[in-house]
Amino acid sequence: MSLEFIALTIEIIGELLIAVSVLLVHGRVSSEKKIDKHAFREMKKEKYIVIAGIALILASYFLRISWSIV
Repeated sequence: MSLEFIALTIEIIGELLIAVSVLLVHGRVSSEKKIDKHAFREMKKEKYIVIAGIALILASYFLRISWSIV
């Protein structure tokens, strides 16, 4: 296991933690029902963008890992 692999793994974990915390905050705020409809719609869009971002981060990680194994 190389140092580059460890650094990449730590970087990906950090990025995913940030993305998950954004999702948790959006979920908490939207459940309070103290925001208007426009803000609620925007938060819903952001939720899908964050989920897509998580998928791209994971895809990138697995591509980098498979590329370095070959």
